[in-house]
Amino acid sequence: MLEIFKRRYSQAVNNATELEEAKNKARTAEHRVKELEHQLSLQSEASSITVSFQNQLTKYRALEKENAKLKEDNQYYRQTNESNLLLKEETEHVKAKLSRAEQRLKDLIMLEVENEELKKKVQKYGVEDKFGSKRHSSPVGRVHEVSTIREVKTDDIEEILNELDKVKESDLRHQELAEGLQRHLFIVTADRDACRKILNQFDTKYSANCDPQLKHRLTETEMQLTSYEQHVEKQQVELQNAKEDLSTVRLKVKKLERALNGFKKTSPSQASESSPTLVTELKTQLEKLKKENGELAERLEVYELRKEQMHMQGYFDPLKTKVVHFSMNPSNLARQQRAEEIKRLQDENEALRQRVRLLEEGKASPGDQAAWKNLSPDAGDPSVMKQVQDVKAQLSSSELKNQRLKEVFSRKIQEFREACYALTGYKIDVVRDKKYRLQSMYAERANDDLLFESNSKGEMMMLQTDFSAQVADQIDTYLKKMNSIPAFLSAVTLDLFSRQTTTIVIN
Repeated sequence: MLEIFKRRYSQAVNNATELEEAKNKARTAEHRVKELEHQLSLQSEASSITVSFQNQLTKYRALEKENAKLKEDNQYYRQTNESNLLLKEETEHVKAKLSRAEQRLKDLIMLEVENEELKKKVQKYGVEDKFGSKRHSSPVGRVHEVSTIREVKTDDIEEILNELDKVKESDLRHQELAEGLQRHLFIVTADRDACRKILNQFDTKYSANCDPQLKHRLTETEMQLTSYEQHVEKQQVELQNAKEDLSTVRLKVKKLERALNGFKKTSPSQASESSPTLVTELKTQLEKLKKENGELAERLEVYELRKEQMHMQGYFDPLKTKVVHFSMNPSNLARQQRAEEIKRLQDENEALRQRVRLLEEGKASPGDQAAWKNLSPDAGDPSVMKQVQDVKAQLSSSELKNQRLKEVFSRKIQEFREACYALTGYKIDVVRDKKYRLQSMYAERANDDLLFESNSKGEMMMLQTDFSAQVADQIDTYLKKMNSIPAFLSAVTLDLFSRQTTTIVIN
């Protein structure tokens, strides 16, 4: 039966091929008829043309009959093919049912064997109970006793592992703290030596009655240094908090890993009893990770939008784009002078910072220590604490405002892109720096796009694509002769729109 269907299917394919050839011949004949009609209207010899036209019509009728017959044969073979496919599906379904039935039969045999073994074990334990032996108990009692002991030992092991993880984390933090203290000690020692050298130079160069302006600058620098040190301390506290949070997260991760490994090692019955709590906890962790992933995706999208806006505003990558400057540019000279001034102030600030450290260590002169006491603020001043709280509140409000501005910015950028697409009819994508791809909403294919690139002078240059070869006439007319990109884009839009309209009318 299957071989008959295959032969019929091959015949159907051959007939379909012949049908296509007949259709081509029919179209050729129709085209020939139209040419003959045109020749009939132009030529004077109507009789010969009429005879030829009648012959062509006769052939066309024969082709139509043959075409109708081939259509009937094609329909018959198509139905036969569908029946063949249905029979194949039924055969596969029956084979699957047969395999499942065989598997169930094997499982049933195994269950019967296991049932017989369990019956023998139950009878054995029942006989031992009848004799009254206290050394042997029922399987249920043994399982209960083993489960109780296992739970107690599992809790003890869990506590020991938790303590071990805490000790490891504490040891790691102590090692990091020791390394940080060693680095800090090395830096402090170097700063102390440098401060001694600078103070010796300062004492030899300047007298006790120095310039008041220099004293004022010294005071301002010391105040700035104090604020910088407070900022550094705040950053160190935040870093320490972050490290503690990281250690807490590590402990949680290890705990979850051990719970997951224990869950994998337990038997199915025990896993079914203890799985709800573990599954709930794992689901909670999974939801939390998904939420963090979503937040990171939103932040990445915001960064991409900001990057796109920076490109639109003229931003360029200095690693990929070369910018040429004048050798005697006034701005470069001013920038160089400013850099020298900043370098001088930084050196002076570093010297003052080292002097302040000496003052903190109590190794300075009595006059410097008295000036330091007048300059150092009281750490427990309520006004200072209030200012810190106000700054924190302003920081949190500014972060919230920044987040809202990011959301509004993302939404406005999307609305602007959609508006440009609706108004101009072109979707503009940034391929890379200073290269843009335009695709019309009336494009016939997905790869019908135009590519433009901006040169160093800010002029737009059109690059060659597969679609640009189809609009060569518009390129010659509007770009080469008139040098107008908007007119070229409008002409391409009208051309594509007219093609779609013509296609709809013909259909």
